[in-house]
Amino acid sequence: MTGDFLKVTPASSFCTIITVCRIAWLAISSTREYTRRVVSKSLDWTDLRVLDPSRGVLNRQVEALKLLKDALGPDIPFTQDDL
Repeated sequence: MTGDFLKVTPASSFCTIITVCRIAWLAISSTREYTRRVVSKSLDWTDLRVLDPSRGVLNRQVEALKLLKDALGPDIPFTQDDL
């Protein structure tokens, strides 16, 4: 083992684009703009749905991590940054 490891850092909007907002990519400034928030009042929290980690954004992230694991092999540990 060489002491190497990999830290995966998803987009800062990763957790929020799943349920609580919609974003638009601003190519000119290379940033994201939040265009709509699903939660705008406290009662909105009760309307959030249970997410299926085998679909959508969550599934894409899990699949990306699986690909990294396969490519890195057993000798290089990795973790995903906890946003």
